[in-house]
Amino acid sequence: MKHESQLRHCHKCGADYQGDACPYCGKEGKPASNGLLYAAAGLGGGLLLLGCLGMMAVQAFRAFTPSDRARLTQNTVQTGIKTESTEEKLGVYPSGDYAVGSDLPPGSYIIVSEGNGYGDFYTGIYDNAGMSDSGQIWGGWAKGNRYLVLGDGQYLHFSHSTLYELSAADFRFDPYTEYGMFLIGQDLPAGTYTLFADNDQYSATYQIITSLTTSGEIVREDGYLDPGRQATVTVEDGEYLRTDFCLVRQP
Repeated sequence: MKHESQLRHCHKCGADYQGDACPYCGKEGKPASNGLLYAAAGLGGGLLLLGCLGMMAVQAFRAFTPSDRARLTQNTVQTGIKTESTEEKLGVYPSGDYAVGSDLPPGSYIIVSEGNGYGDFYTGIYDNAGMSDSGQIWGGWAKGNRYLVLGDGQYLHFSHSTLYELSAADFRFDPYTEYGMFLIGQDLPAGTYTLFADNDQYSATYQIITSLTTSGEIVREDGYLDPGRQATVTVEDGEYLRTDFCLVRQP
């Protein structure tokens, strides 16, 4: 004999009901087992617990400042790793004053003009932190770019330009169209060339530099060119040719 009060489970639509047939789909069902009842109750309790935990997590997340939330969301926290600035990592230094050995390592560098006006920039190397004129080892104005070697314990000042470690620089300069300092064998092949002054207002100058030291440049030849004049020079691999208001004539 069936009891009307007995709970049944519909295997067609999944509903629990009382009576002979499911009032939702019309199919007769069998009494629901205690296991199913417990499973249903456990599932409902679990969903309720997850909902509560979710609400608590949301409230806790909202309690952080926007920067805290961004940091947690992006997961950028690292432990035991020293982070270097882009400039330090790339060996690139903006205009300013530097102590060689502490602010930047000794070695070979290239300074590149920011390109203002005729591209003039100043470079000075000193033997004291005060960088007084009496303590200047070497210095002067230049155009375009300049190669140099810095020694430990020296002090460097430069302006209107950017300093690069040679290992971090990948520059090629064009002596046919630019003023500057050109490495023979890299920027210009070894050989004999004609220089010509290309400015009607200023006399041009040039230098052939055999080597660079921490005390400056070793110059083996220099000269002046009046507007419209030209000169013939021969340069070898490893030397440098510096030009100011003059260019190398295309062969």
